[in-house]
Amino acid sequence: MDNKIKPLVESHLEQYNINPSFSQLSDIVQNQLIEIENFFQDYINEQIKLAQLLKNQKINLAKVCISTTISRSSVYNSPNVLKKYINERINDIEEKDFLGLNKTKKNTKDYELLRKYIEHLKIQMIENDIFELKIQELEKEIKDLNHINKQYALENSRLHTENENLKVQLVNKQSNVINFNNYSQ
Repeated sequence: MDNKIKPLVESHLEQYNINPSFSQLSDIVQNQLIEIENFFQDYINEQIKLAQLLKNQKINLAKVCISTTISRSSVYNSPNVLKKYINERINDIEEKDFLGLNKTKKNTKDYELLRKYIEHLKIQMIENDIFELKIQELEKEIKDLNHINKQYALENSRLHTENENLKVQLVNKQSNVINFNNYSQ
């Protein structure tokens, strides 16, 4: 085993920038490092075995029946009690996820939900920016139209005054006009 472990220790020493190199260490420290790496290798192997065991520990109705010596036919003949109880308990246990096996699924679901929410917020922000630009354009157009209306009002007032002056002049001119029709008879 030391023949396989020694290169691992050397590799990790180099990876972690630990000096001096393995060959420059004392025999005692080399043996201690090999013992430590043996522990880590055993730990990793146990983790792999546990992962495989957990992978095979999927709970289902058949496992419940086999483990309890209750026949499947008994369960299926009592769908409103036995079958429902087993299925509800399985769902409850899987939902609680005591071993954290479904954590990545939940995280993935949560991530996807957040991603969709963020996309929705981005779209709303863009739409809000567009609406703000449209509002600014319409406010400018209203301001321009108000200015034009004021110009028309001033022009209307000026023309009205001019019209009144012309009426007064016309009345004055009419009073100076001699009607020849009355004198010609």
